[in-house]
Amino acid sequence: MARLMVSKKKEIRSILESIRSLLNVISLFHVWLYLLLGKHYEDHVLKSESYFTHDSRMLNLHNIIFHNDTTCISQLRMNRYTFFKLCGMLRTIGKLKDTRHVTMEEITTLFVHILAHHVKNRVIINRFMRSGETISRHFNEVLKGVIRLQSHLLKQPEAVTETSTDPKWKWFKNCMGALDGTYIRINVPEVDKPRYRTRKNDIATNVLGEGSAADSRVLRDAVSRRHGLKVPRGFYYLVDTGYPNGEGFLAPYRGQRYHLNDWRTGYQPTTPQEFFNMKHSSARNVIERCFGLLKRRWAILRSPSFYPVQTHNWIILACVLLHNHITREMPTDPFRELPFTENFIHPQGEPLEYVDASDQWQTWRNTMATEMFNEWMATTSVDKDSTASIAPRVGKHQWTPSEDAKLVESLYELYSMGTWKCDTSFKSCYLVQLEKMLATKIPAAGLRACPHIESRTHPAAKGLFRKPFPHYDTLIEIFGKDRANGLGATTPAAEEEAIEASAANDFNGTTHFEDGFEGIEVSSTQPQPSQSGTSLGKRNAISEESILTKQISEEVQKIEGLSLLDVLKVGKDISKDLYMSNVFLSLPDAKRKEMVSELLKGRNPTN
Repeated sequence: MARLMVSKKKEIRSILESIRSLLNVISLFHVWLYLLLGKHYEDHVLKSESYFTHDSRMLNLHNIIFHNDTTCISQLRMNRYTFFKLCGMLRTIGKLKDTRHVTMEEITTLFVHILAHHVKNRVIINRFMRSGETISRHFNEVLKGVIRLQSHLLKQPEAVTETSTDPKWKWFKNCMGALDGTYIRINVPEVDKPRYRTRKNDIATNVLGEGSAADSRVLRDAVSRRHGLKVPRGFYYLVDTGYPNGEGFLAPYRGQRYHLNDWRTGYQPTTPQEFFNMKHSSARNVIERCFGLLKRRWAILRSPSFYPVQTHNWIILACVLLHNHITREMPTDPFRELPFTENFIHPQGEPLEYVDASDQWQTWRNTMATEMFNEWMATTSVDKDSTASIAPRVGKHQWTPSEDAKLVESLYELYSMGTWKCDTSFKSCYLVQLEKMLATKIPAAGLRACPHIESRTHPAAKGLFRKPFPHYDTLIEIFGKDRANGLGATTPAAEEEAIEASAANDFNGTTHFEDGFEGIEVSSTQPQPSQSGTSLGKRNAISEESILTKQISEEVQKIEGLSLLDVLKVGKDISKDLYMSNVFLSLPDAKRKEMVSELLKGRNPTN
């Protein structure tokens, strides 16, 4: 009986072993079947899905640029002919080409679509079915390619001829056009915000320079650059009152009616100055319309983005170049009216090297205004009694022009000393110092700090409307919020040189171009990647500081009569204070020498 029980146990054990072996075989079969199905899915299903994505991309591209001109203009701001001609120029001149997976038409569409609608990276990823890295890389490549077109797309200035019949421009012979700046809001590192802060407290870059720079200083910087603004002698641009009325730049009269709204109520000019301002405003208004059209066409110029400043400057240049391309190739542009066309001449001659107001230019403007007014009066009947003259307000102390000149001169002396200046105002008790200075210069005037000087240095803006402002340039230098150092200013030709140099470095294994598009979604408070323990923003700040120090050192060495020790001492004192550095670079040569003399006498503004 015992042997029978043992035999049954062995038999049951054998059956269980067989079942276990069978289950192992079944498990191995399922594993093999799973791997086989996975291989089939990878080789067939995923491959068919990739083809489906490619077909979707091509269908999306076809709907944008091949469907009709209306859709193409809506999405890319240009018709199909203009778009394909741009692609051809980017291939031949911009040095771009198709890649294995992306065509030139697709990356150009992507680039122009971003400029036209200012869409972010995450939106473009879904709209064009590409990765963020692919979008960023090709965006920067096309941006460089468009900058390379600057020699072909930048319009050369043309002067008004003697036989011009255009009612707006016929008064201004040899005028090359209008010149002005406009603000484009941007995001910059905290250390650079003072340079880009405008008088309205916005952080913006001017198309002519940093946002905080005064118009007159930006103009002088633009003229002095190697690839800067070139104005042949005998020709000129129309500018507003923010610029000096000097050779090459014709400004309107201050204290007179100027804006077009002043003439739409039936008021007729009664003096040569008013008539000159009316015609000047009518002609110069073209630059305001151009800026409005540029921002209406490209949405990326209407709101700030998180591109680096250099990339943003390139984007502004690219928008201008594409605007010129569209204007040249599209016969009908829904974003603008057709311009007046007339024969012009190309100005030639030695360019100006410096910009400043001059008595000779003032006399020439007065002569032009008188001739224009007399010609207009000879052909137009004007009711001289249609407007009533406004009598000047009588105050307790009537300031004379000579007293105003001495007051501004004293203010400028305090400003140059540096010890009395703080941000955009002066330190306390500066009125007493002004009283002492004026008592020395004009003792018979009897001017006191309060109320005479105080009321004159803090005028009510309402009382200055249509009043003369003869010392505007000096006062804007004294009270302006100019913290610009010129490092952010650039020109298309200079940027093309930088791109070619960058391409050469890339070929040699070194890359200096920063990818700005990937940072568009990054918060401004998020820390940036660092290399060797030094952040990118800090490295750029150190580089800009070195450039500024070198620039100051070069300018100090130009001052005659200084020993090597004097150059080292003054250069060190000025360079270690950013505000003093900007003030020094903004001064003319005579004032720089005066400032250096004061520093050497022991009146150090940094103390």
